[in-house]
Amino acid sequence: MINVTKKNRKIYGNVLLMLTMLYIMVSEWNLYEWFCKFSVVNYYIMSIGFGLAIMFMFKKSYFNDPITILSICTLSFTVVVAYKSINPILLICFVFSMSACFILCNKIFLRKIESIIALIIISFFFFYWTVDVKGYFKGYDTAYGAMILLSGFMASIFVIEYVRFLIKEHTFNIGKWKKDIQPMLCTTIWVVEIVIMIIGIRIMLWYQSIHAVIGLILFMAIIILPKHIITKKYVYLPTIIVACAYTSLYGIWTYLVLNFGLSWFSAAAISIGMMMMMIFVLLQIISKCYNSYFAKLSFAAALSIIVISSQELFIVLQPFPIVFLFLCGATNLDYCEKEGAVIYSPIKLSEHIEYLKKNYFSQLKVASLIVSALAIHIFIRIPLELYYGNQKDLLYSLYDFAPYVFMLALGITIIGGGIIAITNGYSFKLISIVLTTLTILYYIQDMFLNIKLFETDGSPLILDNMLSYSRINSIVWIVLYVAVFALLYFRKEYLSIIKYLMLFLIAIQTVGTAFLPVTIDTKDHRMSYGLSCRDELSLACEQNTIVFIMDNLGTVQVDEALEEYENLFEGFEDFTYYSNADSVYRPTYPSITHMMTGEKLDFSFDNAYEWLNYAWTNNKTQQYYQKFNDNGIKVYFYSKDIEYEMGDSENIVGKFDNVLKYQHLTDKKALLYQIFKMAMFRIQPYALKSDFVMSAEDLNGPVKLAGDDDEFEYYNWKFAEKLIVSGLTVDKSTKKALKIYHLSGTHEPCLMNKDMTMQEEEVSIQDAVYGSMEIVRYYISEMKKNGTYDNSTIIVTADHGTDVGIADPQPIFMVKRNMEDGEKMKYNDAPISHEDLLATYYDSFGLDYSAYGKSIFDYNEKEKRERTLWFCNLDKDTFSLYTYTGNRDDLLAKFPDNPDDIVKNKLYWTK
Repeated sequence: MINVTKKNRKIYGNVLLMLTMLYIMVSEWNLYEWFCKFSVVNYYIMSIGFGLAIMFMFKKSYFNDPITILSICTLSFTVVVAYKSINPILLICFVFSMSACFILCNKIFLRKIESIIALIIISFFFFYWTVDVKGYFKGYDTAYGAMILLSGFMASIFVIEYVRFLIKEHTFNIGKWKKDIQPMLCTTIWVVEIVIMIIGIRIMLWYQSIHAVIGLILFMAIIILPKHIITKKYVYLPTIIVACAYTSLYGIWTYLVLNFGLSWFSAAAISIGMMMMMIFVLLQIISKCYNSYFAKLSFAAALSIIVISSQELFIVLQPFPIVFLFLCGATNLDYCEKEGAVIYSPIKLSEHIEYLKKNYFSQLKVASLIVSALAIHIFIRIPLELYYGNQKDLLYSLYDFAPYVFMLALGITIIGGGIIAITNGYSFKLISIVLTTLTILYYIQDMFLNIKLFETDGSPLILDNMLSYSRINSIVWIVLYVAVFALLYFRKEYLSIIKYLMLFLIAIQTVGTAFLPVTIDTKDHRMSYGLSCRDELSLACEQNTIVFIMDNLGTVQVDEALEEYENLFEGFEDFTYYSNADSVYRPTYPSITHMMTGEKLDFSFDNAYEWLNYAWTNNKTQQYYQKFNDNGIKVYFYSKDIEYEMGDSENIVGKFDNVLKYQHLTDKKALLYQIFKMAMFRIQPYALKSDFVMSAEDLNGPVKLAGDDDEFEYYNWKFAEKLIVSGLTVDKSTKKALKIYHLSGTHEPCLMNKDMTMQEEEVSIQDAVYGSMEIVRYYISEMKKNGTYDNSTIIVTADHGTDVGIADPQPIFMVKRNMEDGEKMKYNDAPISHEDLLATYYDSFGLDYSAYGKSIFDYNEKEKRERTLWFCNLDKDTFSLYTYTGNRDDLLAKFPDNPDDIVKNKLYWTK
C-alpha cells in the first residue's frame, strides 16, 4: 500500500494530472475516430483527474484563497440549477473541472523535471500536427486543430527558453570555450524561436484560425515587452479585466447556453464566477513576474488562451484546462534557492543599452547596406525588369507599382536596418553574415542559375520535370553558402568585407535598373480595348451571317463522335458538310488573325506584335471592314484574348461593333503581393520555388478591366448558359449583321458535357463534340422561333485541328447558305481553305469579293488545289509544313511524322 505523506502527496497529485493530460491528448489528438469516441467521456475523466489531484493537494489554507471561495459558490449554484440543464452531470463536471483548474493554478508547485516533461508532451503535438496535417479532410474542426497548435507552440517556447536559461545560468563544464560557445548557442536558440513562430503562423493560417494567430502574436508580444511595463498596474489590471470579461460573455456564457440549455441568467451567474476566478489567477501570476522570468511567460500564455477563448472556446474544451494549468504552473523554472541570487533575465537590459551606446551607429551602417542591397534586388530591380521585359503580357502600368515598391524598399531599409542594429555583438555578427550570404546567393541564383522559369507557352513551370537540375542547384547552393559564410565568419574584418560587397551589389543593381528604359522598348502594351458581349444574342432583322469557330474541333473528332452519337447532325439537314477543309495554321495564333484578315505569317517582321499590327491595320484590311460599314452591315466578333489573337488592342477599333473601351482598376496591395511573389520565385533555389510558382495571369489578377459592357465569355458552358436563359432576340434597327463566335469547342479542358452543362472533371471528346454541336443546334432552334433562320448563312468551323491525343489536322467545316433548304445533310469534298473565308463573308451578303480570292462556294469536288498546313509543333518553336493536293487522307498519310519541311517559328507568340 502506498504511503501518501505530506511530503510526497503533491508529487502524486502532479503525476496524476500529467497522466490525465497524456491520456486525453493521446485519445483525442491522434485519430479523429478516437476523438469522436472518447471526447464526451473524457469530460468525466478530466473531472476525476482534477478531483483526485485536489484530494492529494488540498490544505485547510486553501479556504483563505478567494479563488477557492468563488469556486465553491459557483459550483454550488451550478448544482442547484443543473436540473434545468440538458445534461446535468456533464454540466457539473464541466464547472467543477474549470473551478479545480483555477484553484490549482495558484497552488500547484511543479518540480522542474515535472514541468519540463509536461511541457515537452504538450509541445510535441505542435510538431506532430504540423508534419501530419490533420485538417478538416481528416475530420477535425479547423479551429480545434489551431488551438492544439497554439498550445503546443507556447509549450515549445517554454522548453526552448528553459534551455537558454540552462546555458546562461547553469554551470556547464565548458571551460575557456564558454565565452565563445555561450553566445552562439543563445543566438541559435533565438533563431530557432523565430523559425518556429513563422511555422506556427503559417500552419495556423492554413487551419483557417485567425484567432489562434492573434493568440500567438499576443503571446510573443508580451514576452518581448520589458517586465517593468508588464508589471505596471495601469497596464495589466485593465488588460486582465477586459480580457476575462470578454471571454466570459462571448465564450463561457455562450457555451453554457448553447451546450447545456441554461437560461441566460443561470449562464451569466456561472460565467461571472469563472470570470472572477480567471482574474484572480492572472493577478497571482503577474505578482510573480517581479521575481521570475518564467512567470512572465506563464502570464503571456494564460492571457493568450483567455483572449482567444471568446472565439475558439479554448479554455472550456478538454484537455485545454489541463494545458492551461501546466502553462500557468511553469512559473518556477528559474527558481533559485540561493539567497541573494540575481533574478534571471535572458537579456541584461542595462548592459545591452551600454553596448548600443557604443556600437549602434556603426552597426546601423552595415545593417542598412545589407537590407538595402536585398530590398533593391527584390522590390526594385526584379519588378522593374519584369515590367519592362514583359509589357506585352501585363495589364498594369509602371505607375501602378513603381512609387510603392520604391517606398517599400526605403521603408524596409530604414526599419530593417534599425531593428538588426539593436542586437548585441554576437547576434549582430551572425545575422549580418547570414543575410549577406543570402543576398549574394539570391543575386547569383537570379542572374546565373535560373535556366528556365516558364514553359515555352508562358504557362507556369512544372518543377517536377526538373528534379535533376533542382538537385544540382541545391548542391551549388549548399557549397556556396558554406563557402561565403565561412569566409565572413572567420575573418576579423568581416564588417569591412560586408560593407564593400553590399556597396558593389547596390551599385551594379542601381546602374542596371537605371538603364532598363534605355535597353528595353518601353512601349505601353496595356489593353485599352476589348471585345464585349454587346448584342451577343441579338440578330439583325433582314439578313445574318453567323460563324461559330469551335476551338480545336477537327473532322476526326467528329467521326469518332458520330460512332457514339448517330444523331450528332440531327437538325443540320440544311447544311453542307465540307470534309476537306484546311485551316492553314495551327494554333489559334496566327490562325484567327488569318481567318479575319487573310494575312499570312511574314517572317520579315521582327516579332509577333509587328506582324499582328500590320495584319490588322494595313490598308487592305481597313478597306475590307469599311466596306461592311458602307453597306450597312454590322460586324461582331466575340472572342476572349485580343492581345494574343490581334496584338495591340487598338487594332480592333473601327472594325467591330462590340468593341469595349477599358478602364484599368488596379488593386495595389494585391499587385504588390504578386510582384513580391514573383521576385521570390526568381531568387529562390529550385528546391524552394514551388511555393512561389505563378503565371502572367496571376500578375494580371489584381487588375480589373471595367467598361460599359461585360466581356465576352469564351467557354462553351458560359455561352450555352446565357443562350438557354436569354434566348435570341431580333434588333429591328439592325438590317444586316455578321456575327462570329469564337468558343472553346474541344480545347482542353473539356468541361461541358453533351447536354451543355459544366462538369467538375473533363468529359470525353465525343461528349465535348456533341455538346459543341448542341450549342449550334439550340441556336438554330431559337433562330427558327424568331424567323431569322431562313435568310441567314451559318458556318460552323474551327480555328485549327489538333495532334493532342489524336491525329486530327483538318478543322470541321459546315455551312448552311442563305435561303437553303434540304431534307438531308449534304457532303462535299471540295478543297476549301480558311484562305477563302474573307471572300465567303462578302459572298454571303452579295458583295463583290473578287479582290479577296474565291468563296468556298466556288470550289467543286473534282478540283485539284495545292494547300499547305503550317502546324506548330509542341516545342512551340517550329512549324511542320504539310503540302498536299488531295483530301484529308492524303494529309493524314503525312501527319504528323512526315512533314515536307520544318520552319523555325521566328514570330512565335509566347503567351
